[in-house]
Amino acid sequence: MQWGRPKSLSGLMLVGLALIAVPLLIAILTAVLQIRDLADTGQKIVVQGVTGARASQALFAQIASLERTARLYEVLTDPKLLDVYRAQDERLSATREQLHNLSSGSTRATLEELGQLQQTIRNTVLHAPPSTTAAAASDLAARFAQLSSLVERVAQQSNAQVDTEVAALEERTLQARKRLLWQAAPWCHSRWWRCSC
Repeated sequence: MQWGRPKSLSGLMLVGLALIAVPLLIAILTAVLQIRDLADTGQKIVVQGVTGARASQALFAQIASLERTARLYEVLTDPKLLDVYRAQDERLSATREQLHNLSSGSTRATLEELGQLQQTIRNTVLHAPPSTTAAAASDLAARFAQLSSLVERVAQQSNAQVDTEVAALEERTLQARKRLLWQAAPWCHSRWWRCSC
């Protein structure tokens, strides 16, 4: 099979222009697609990080409210406080579930551990009779302290997950930059050669 040769100078110039322009056009289209992908990934990481930070802060506040309500119930034994406790406990569960959906790996395991401890505390507060002993109050306070330390661990793991994703995004950006420079190199080289003649 023989390739057709241009029969005129303008045809030859068009072929030469196509040889120069096609790789550049491919590089530009590749750049657009890669930049869009990197921007989408960056936006996802930002949204995930902000949502995770807000949910972690909400968990701290909700645990403090739960503890206050449980202590008030121990002192006042007012059944209305149990309704308040249930509502606060449901909000804590919803926030924990939101974080669970955003997280992966060890963070999910910590959130499941947090959920089990939350269930234990819930059973103690809602189903056990109010205790006036100092040992029972101390045990409940220790469980709430453990709940807070689990939330602290969740916050640290969420931050580490975001840091890992940002590092991966930086690596992908560097690889995309190298690939684009490699694709644009023939065009830049041919242009430099024409200017130096």
